[in-house]
Amino acid sequence: MKIYIKLTLLVIVFISLIYCYACTPCTPAKIVITSDPPGANISANDAYLGQTPISKAVIRDEFGPGSVYLIKAEKRGYLTSQKIFTEEGLEDACDCMPKAIHFQLEPDPDYQSNDTIPSTPGTTIINIDNN
Repeated sequence: MKIYIKLTLLVIVFISLIYCYACTPCTPAKIVITSDPPGANISANDAYLGQTPISKAVIRDEFGPGSVYLIKAEKRGYLTSQKIFTEEGLEDACDCMPKAIHFQLEPDPDYQSNDTIPSTPGTTIINIDNN
């Protein structure tokens, strides 16, 4: 009977330790996000973080095991790029995102600039692509 009680207590302590580990929040981590070209607007799960290059302290495991983190880079004249990181379980709850993320942005072939060049009529010559 004593062995049964000791074994039961041991199982309870073990389960409690696992529960405490799973519920312990992760410490803030520093993530560096860069892009080529620089100056891309970065968001994480639709929350704006800033423009590249940026270094942010973020709390990983905000949403628990199975969470999905969508990091998006957007820049005018370039296609939007995104990277997805998923927590598979408790073992990677604090380490599902790398310490550095780089976005290689591709030019948007459909982008047409609406930039204008102010000038005085009859006094300005503008050459575009040597034409």
